[in-house]
Amino acid sequence: MSNTSAAFVPSFDNLAYASSTFVTLDSLCAEREGWEQNEHKTSTTRLYNLLAAIYEVYEDEFVDASDDDRRTLRQQLVAKLNAIGINVRKSADTLGLLIRYVFQADRRRVMAYKYAILATKSHDKSPEELPDFIRAAGGLDELVRKVSFSDETLERREKVVNAINQVQEEISKRVDTPISTVTLPNKKLKDRVMLLAEPCGNGEFKILYVFENPAESVQKALIRKVASLKAEEAVVNSANAAEVAEFKKPPQITTLNKLTKPEALVAA
Repeated sequence: MSNTSAAFVPSFDNLAYASSTFVTLDSLCAEREGWEQNEHKTSTTRLYNLLAAIYEVYEDEFVDASDDDRRTLRQQLVAKLNAIGINVRKSADTLGLLIRYVFQADRRRVMAYKYAILATKSHDKSPEELPDFIRAAGGLDELVRKVSFSDETLERREKVVNAINQVQEEISKRVDTPISTVTLPNKKLKDRVMLLAEPCGNGEFKILYVFENPAESVQKALIRKVASLKAEEAVVNSANAAEVAEFKKPPQITTLNKLTKPEALVAA
């Protein structure tokens, strides 16, 4: 195995391994192009077969590969994607990179295809079984819709939605009872603006810039950012409260004959 403390340099065998994998991937790319040009609107069979093939490549050429072959394949994937103008994070998972390379699709489609493969694997289905598994689930879209999330993820999503509603309600109330009002010289604006301000102490702010007619998407993004911070705080507070409640539970021990010392203290 390579020295992990030094920059990784693939060996000739590593590069040959990655090269042979790209022969398969490029073949899948060509098949995908044919599917998109000729059958995209009417047939899902080739799509499911492509996903099954990517699943097999991922399992055989990455999951079951050596550490250095994995690293080489990832390096080559990132380099080739960047070379064709698709910028990806080096921390992106390899399954997503393989899907992106073959389909050259946007992130939303990549996530949908990845969910389909992971859902197939989670039900202990082989790559050969993927097409029938997706059909039995009602198709790709229905399968992705059914993807279950952890309780923690669902809690965070619910808290973000609640926080967004709270922020929007607060903004609506501030229309009649604003935090403050300011006069902007030489500005005669009828539509909503956004101010970039910097605190200067004692509750005062210096207005650095006035963004006129901000896009609705920008406003929504800022609201979501504030809501996410509120939701994160709510999740932490909830976890802390649950921990305290668990600690304060009445003891369930009915009989107690002796205390057992932790192993580390026995010889003390």
